[in-house]
Amino acid sequence: LFAIMDEENKKQVTENQYYSKTLAEILVLTATENIAQRSHRETSDSEKKGIFLSMLDLLRNHNPVIKKQQQAKNAKYTSKTIQK
Repeated sequence: LFAIMDEENKKQVTENQYYSKTLAEILVLTATENIAQRSHRETSDSEKKGIFLSMLDLLRNHNPVIKKQQQAKNAKYTSKTIQK
């Protein structure tokens, strides 16, 4: 039983690390290219979400780990206050 729980925990940690690394790579790309990460009035339902959320949407469509993390109700790390 503990072995199964340990494997699930390791899998979750690996997925979280991958997600965090992906967010960091988007931020580094936009920063090095001098691209604004947020638009003026950005929300998840906005037509123009800004480059950061738009890139995240694109990745979510092609990556199951990103999609799973974005479906979470907490700790998405994409709110306007966390991006400052």
